[in-house]
Amino acid sequence: MPAFSSETWFILLVVTAVTIACCAYTLAALLRDHERIERLKADVATLRAEYERRVRELNQVAEAHKAGAQPDQGELGEFEIVEPQQPQSKAA
Repeated sequence: MPAFSSETWFILLVVTAVTIACCAYTLAALLRDHERIERLKADVATLRAEYERRVRELNQVAEAHKAGAQPDQGELGEFEIVEPQQPQSKAA
């Protein structure tokens, strides 16, 4: 087995340290992204449930309006009327 000079050992040590640091960084990034994805999935499930509840309420109001009955205003959620926005051109 050939004997390595101290410079060669130093280079091997640096390469090994950089490799370990890169692996640790990659693992940390994977864990961070996994946690972020799980948090976003939970947020999406919450938003979907809220959307379904609001659509159900709107359908009940529409059905009550068609039947001529006055809906109970105390049970309805809050709705905002939003005006459509004009698309902005990206010409610079």
